[in-house]
Amino acid sequence: MNARQKGFSTALMSLAVLAGALGAFTVVEFNAFVAKARVAEAFHVADEARLRVTEFYLLSDRFPSSGPELENVTRSIPVSSGYVRDIELEPSYQGHDMALKIYLDDGPMPGAESAPYVYVAGNVTDRGGRGIEWSCGAHGVPAKLLPGGCMPVDL
Repeated sequence: MNARQKGFSTALMSLAVLAGALGAFTVVEFNAFVAKARVAEAFHVADEARLRVTEFYLLSDRFPSSGPELENVTRSIPVSSGYVRDIELEPSYQGHDMALKIYLDDGPMPGAESAPYVYVAGNVTDRGGRGIEWSCGAHGVPAKLLPGGCMPVDL
């Protein structure tokens, strides 16, 4: 065979395959990073809403019970990147005294079957005075994207 054949050598083909595999891996990891950022922002909004609901409860000795009250409580929560679509208040829901659901935008969520949301759920407690015990979780969000303290329990 002639040493000056036309075409790609085995080394060049190997490099091209390796570059393609790395590119595919990078796209998958980037999508996972974006999904984690969406969930992290939703929990940030949930924490802000939780603090404002706690303040409302301590001042009025009850949870917000209407749309205008919830809107008043959540009006000044900063949502800058647009990953959060809506906040809903669910009174007396699934054994909790109340739950705040923070719905994610309509972008794709890996493994989501319905509108994904995260939640913070509150129960009134009398331990050492008047207070609220909070828990968190999600629906339609893969468990691997949740913070360590949140159990993947559907509301």
